[in-house]
Amino acid sequence: MSVDGRQCVEYFNRYADHFNLRPYIRFNTRVQLVKKADDYEATGRYSVTYQEQGKELVTEQFDIVMVCSGHHWKPRTPTFKGLDKFKGHAIHSHAYKDQVGYENKHVLVVGVGNSGACAPGSGRPVRRVARVLTAARALLIGRLALPQAWTWPSS
Repeated sequence: MSVDGRQCVEYFNRYADHFNLRPYIRFNTRVQLVKKADDYEATGRYSVTYQEQGKELVTEQFDIVMVCSGHHWKPRTPTFKGLDKFKGHAIHSHAYKDQVGYENKHVLVVGVGNSGACAPGSGRPVRRVARVLTAARALLIGRLALPQAWTWPSS
């Protein structure tokens, strides 16, 4: 079973609601500067300057800073030699909603990041062939097949 984008958003929303996190989340906010606060040596706090959409710059002190840059929001599409000559249909998995139009097609998935790794499973019932290309070493194992302890195989 794989999780599609809608299910992922639903999970994030339920999680935020369950733990009452929404009051602490600032959407549409651009962080201008993160630095150690003047009293960092004593407190370990950080000074964060940010601007919410349509508002003035604000600087606040925080104990912890998490960088959540939104990799689920804006797709990163790779470019490589020969792609412009490809006669088929090429999309980023961000635009893939369901298997309609891909029935009985040979599908090539490039990459094994969060979005690329989810796309192969979501169209399983109608696709004949799926292959995965990645520039880095990757080990693909069904998540239910993992033993209790796992060691990366030697080369």
